[in-house]
Parts: sequence; structure tokens; C-alpha cells
Amino acid sequence: MIPPENMSIPKLSKETGITVTTLYNWRKELRASGKAAPCEEDRPDSWSSRDKFLIVHETYTMNEEELARYCREKGLFVEQVISTMCQDICRVSLRW
Repeated sequence: MIPPENMSIPKLSKETGITVTTLYNWRKELRASGKAAPCEEDRPDSWSSRDKFLIVHETYTMNEEELARYCREKGLFVEQVISTMCQDICRVSLRW
């Protein structure tokens, strides 16, 4: 459900025996606390704009070394945070 595995909720439910409803509630709580909680897909480029925004928000003050460590822990590439995610956030902000 969260990086680096980014397992889908139904698959995680099947593997752990935890109900799908409980897992969705946990993801909702993570998001409410300001943590990125990826959607069903395991590819970061398929995450919601909200999750991407939270990742950018979590990383904007990090230096290069901290960002690299963060990305390894989240299963991301530094380039994804710097380029792809920032571009997506800019696109969303232009719609507001």
C-alpha cells in the first residue's frame, strides 16, 4: 500500500487477511495526517496528484543526499520527484 512495495489494497488484503475496508481506512488516515499514500497502481507516475503533491511537500527542503535517501525508501527516482512530479503539480495549480 505504501512505498517501496506500493501493493494494491485488494492484493495486500488477500496476502495479509486484513479486510479491504480496514486497509482503505488506514490509507485515508495516512493521507489525512499529510503522508503520501499511493493509489492502486504500483508505478509512481500513476499516483494521484494529491500524493505527488505530498511527496513534493515532504521533499522540498531536502538536500541532495536526503532526497536520494527518501527516494530509495519510497521506491522513487530523484528525477521523478524533481521533474515529473513537479510538472504535474504545476499543471494542477494552473487549473486552480
